[in-house]
Amino acid sequence: MKIHATGEDSSFSNGTEFAYEQALANARIEGFVPDAKFTADYLEMKNGNITADEFRARVYSNAKAVEEEATKGKPSSEE
Repeated sequence: MKIHATGEDSSFSNGTEFAYEQALANARIEGFVPDAKFTADYLEMKNGNITADEFRARVYSNAKAVEEEATKGKPSSEE
């Protein structure tokens, strides 16, 4: 069992791990391919090194950066 500095148990329960694995499997079926950063962040959360909220924040930040890079130099559709 891993304990955060807050004293809370940070390890996945079997049910929580199963739920995350099922969510990832569903995303893969829909065409999502996890990159190395996503996988590393997921393992950090799974191993109790970061919280689920930290994981979500990292995923969101990375997705936003990828989107900004993909749309760089393209005209905005907003007028």
